[in-house]
Amino acid sequence: MYIHKSNSLKNRFNSESGVSMFEMIIAIFIVAIVVTSIATLSTVAIRNNTFAVNKTRANNFAQQGMDLLRSERDKSFANFKLKADLLGKTWCIDDLVGGLDNQDLCSGTEFVTSDGTTLGEDTIFIREAILATLDPAVVNAKVRVSWQDGQGVHVINLDTDFTNWSKLP
Repeated sequence: MYIHKSNSLKNRFNSESGVSMFEMIIAIFIVAIVVTSIATLSTVAIRNNTFAVNKTRANNFAQQGMDLLRSERDKSFANFKLKADLLGKTWCIDDLVGGLDNQDLCSGTEFVTSDGTTLGEDTIFIREAILATLDPAVVNAKVRVSWQDGQGVHVINLDTDFTNWSKLP
């Protein structure tokens, strides 16, 4: 009986049980698919997060631009109206210093400064204001903020009509 146990024990150690080459290849293939999927999902998540941050910043820059135009209108509607024409004049608002008097007609390369001053760090955003006179009492203002990244060109638009509200009855 002791010999039988010894043979049984011997057979266990000599048996050829284990993982075959085919099983190893399948396991490596499954691990590769899982790792690739995780890397792809991480990349997409980072790209979407970056886009969301940029879109939020662009919305903030557009609102700042509209606030600048509103303050220009409040100072003097007559002077504000001179900044517009029938077809629409495009003004770059790269900073918030000095109102529209400190801004130029756009060439498309004036990037918004991050802190709103001329001393700020440049960003990836271009902010433009398009002012058009619809009739003698109305100036249509469009603020457009655009930026370019690996996904292409993105644009945020704000649109409003300004009137000489101080003259309204």
